Amino acid sequence: MKYKIFYMLLMLCSMGVLGQEKLHIIGKLEGISDEVKMKLSSGGKEQEFRLKNGEVDVSMVLEDVPNYVRLDAYVGKETKSTFFFLGNESVTINGSINDFSGNLRAMNSVNDSLRYENMLVNKHLVEERSVYIKEYYRLLEEGKAKDSVAKVYLSDEEPLGEIKKLSNLINKQDNAFIKKNINTAYARYLLQYQAIDYSSDYLNELYALIDPKYYDTKEVQMLKIYIDHKLLEIGDKYYDFYAEDLQTKQVKLSDYFRGKYVLLDFSTYHCGYCEKAAPKTTQIADNLKDKLVHITYYAGHDQKDKFKYYSEFKGNKGILLGNKEGRLSPVLAMYRNNSTPDYWLFDQDGKLVRRFEGMQGEDFEEQLRALMK
Repeated sequence: MKYKIFYMLLMLCSMGVLGQEKLHIIGKLEGISDEVKMKLSSGGKEQEFRLKNGEVDVSMVLEDVPNYVRLDAYVGKETKSTFFFLGNESVTINGSINDFSGNLRAMNSVNDSLRYENMLVNKHLVEERSVYIKEYYRLLEEGKAKDSVAKVYLSDEEPLGEIKKLSNLINKQDNAFIKKNINTAYARYLLQYQAIDYSSDYLNELYALIDPKYYDTKEVQMLKIYIDHKLLEIGDKYYDFYAEDLQTKQVKLSDYFRGKYVLLDFSTYHCGYCEKAAPKTTQIADNLKDKLVHITYYAGHDQKDKFKYYSEFKGNKGILLGNKEGRLSPVLAMYRNNSTPDYWLFDQDGKLVRRFEGMQGEDFEEQLRALMK
């Protein structure tokens, strides 16, 4: 009996140790005094700390792993930041404050070694692009015509703008990296941001390379949704989905098609354009309530922010739906949503009339009226 109790206690202790897995970072950072506040953050979690004789020793439990981890150093009025891709693991970082631009690497981490490898491939392109980005904003501040400046730097027509050209090269190299490393966590993490622009053939080509043991990962499930749901075109019927309303009740998009047009609006809280647009679209919806049902789908993952959005931006008015998956929500994949606000107008039969991407002008209500015959 004593042996049984002993082994039970041993098992419970072992389970406790396993349950306490965490990210543990040690190392040395030069050029940062011990008085400087440091902060480690990831997925809404934060851990403040300070160096001791220039040495790092900080731990934090990560819930969604592996994931990006941000390290901040508050030096005077300036905040220096650098990023890693880590799980709940023990790693070492050695360097200086000058390496916070991206040159720091977490040693002993397979996850971060891939991030670092990809960073080195793109480093010269990213640096060159940042020069053009600074030039672009400097010219705007000097009062140069926005259209002419945008043509030189942002044009997506030949000849391509300087920023657009470099962004395309970076995307091309990222795509090659993803394809080569598709069965790694870091490549699949990148996939969630790149897949939206892939052709149907390329999506299938990538899916064929994936080891079946990763089929249940959120990123691969998202990829499968892209494959199974083509981008909606004018005249196509809406994709139905389940979501939670403000009372956490499960509802379907189809529940709201009751003989009126439906405006499906993808928005988030941390979006300056959404902050400006939400009060206007709420008023437009009220003006058109006899013909239109306005549904806001909250595209973020933080539930507290969802309620802030509803109260601060929408004045506690209208229909607000959402899901807890955040950016990896199947809903966002079906509707190819990668920016906010994003509006989809469907007719009484649920067929797409028009998509409006980005913040709309003062004539938005007028356009909607013209489309709703």
